[in-house]
Amino acid sequence: MSGDQALTLLGAPNVWSVVTFVTGGVMGFFVKVLAMSASERSAHKQRLYENSNAHKRERERRYLDYTNAISAYCLKTDKPTLADFQSVATTGELYFNELKIMAAAVLDGRTDPASAKNSFVPDIVEALEKSIPRHYETLKKMADLIGAPYEGKFKRSNYEVLFAVAEKYASNRTLPPIGA
Repeated sequence: MSGDQALTLLGAPNVWSVVTFVTGGVMGFFVKVLAMSASERSAHKQRLYENSNAHKRERERRYLDYTNAISAYCLKTDKPTLADFQSVATTGELYFNELKIMAAAVLDGRTDPASAKNSFVPDIVEALEKSIPRHYETLKKMADLIGAPYEGKFKRSNYEVLFAVAEKYASNRTLPPIGA
């Protein structure tokens, strides 16, 4: 690129608007971070901690509901019913949905970093490697026993936010290949 071409490019109004936008955004971020008082930083950390705890409690509640539904199904001595299938399917879906909400919060930076690293990410990786595939296997077996059609499959596209967290924060883990 010659000097005249470079000057022409720099003189273009759209280039300066982009430069101004990027510079303003970067400067705004640094001013906000540097201008935060110690009490504001402390309050922000407390909000992240409280948000993490709320996600932990909700995840635990949904997990207990799900495991109770599976336990009730496993302890049954007679043939499973459609109600049993619906119970396991619904509570499982609610549990995995809570994991998706939790994963979105991790990606958005709305959780305590220590909770994300030590609790949320391992739970998400375990769900992707074990819980979700077994959930679909269990539902297929239940459907076969009650004679109902069931075509559910573990598709990455349904759990993209979980994969995003696992790939970003647990990149040293090997994730299972899941069909699109």
